[in-house]
Amino acid sequence: MLEELDQTESFLATGHREPAGRLRIELPTTFGRRHVVPPLLALAARHDRLDLSFTLRDQAVDMVVEGIDLAVRIGTLGNHSDLIARRLGDQHMVICAAPDYLARKGPPRSHADLAAHDCLAGWRRTVRSTWLLKDAAGAIVPHELPVRHELPDGDALLQATLAGSGLAQFPTWLAGDALRTGALVQVLADMGGGAMPIHVLWQKTWHLQPKVRIAVDTLVDLAASRPDIFDARPPASRD
Repeated sequence: MLEELDQTESFLATGHREPAGRLRIELPTTFGRRHVVPPLLALAARHDRLDLSFTLRDQAVDMVVEGIDLAVRIGTLGNHSDLIARRLGDQHMVICAAPDYLARKGPPRSHADLAAHDCLAGWRRTVRSTWLLKDAAGAIVPHELPVRHELPDGDALLQATLAGSGLAQFPTWLAGDALRTGALVQVLADMGGGAMPIHVLWQKTWHLQPKVRIAVDTLVDLAASRPDIFDARPPASRD
């Protein structure tokens, strides 16, 4: 707290808005590693007094208790009166598999068919594995499924799927390239899908510190310039 107060007083006294100090950032593991860490490191390279501490994890923690200055979250947000959120875009989901897997097992045509397939999912302690699928009324809801292999993060899940280990549900920002090249094939297109919002969050304070402001602005600009990441729709099927 003392470091933050001193930094704020320095900005007020000098009139400079140069970001300085350590910015503690929490990110979803694969999305953060691929798409958020690089631009924020590039930002810090332009500001010698800005230091970054990254935490990558897929289970949200209390930002205030953990001392997190800035976070990117994917999914529905809870009601946190001590946080401010800015929507960056949406994550769209697809179910897909490698062509050789589909040649062996055949493509699933319904929810019931998944019981006969090797389904892959990310591993979460105490959380049941689900995919987002349409129910009988057409609403997108979490659907529990039998899982053969559980992987620790999105990159590992992608590698297992590319290797023909089974079916998996991915965000388009992760599977899009493989779908476009034909390395993966989308299945259950009329049943799978759904979208989850992507937000950047920061703590509500009486004065928004320059280090937080410039990081938020960087991510907002990134989202606007990269719809292939922040609002990527499923690629058109290859004929």
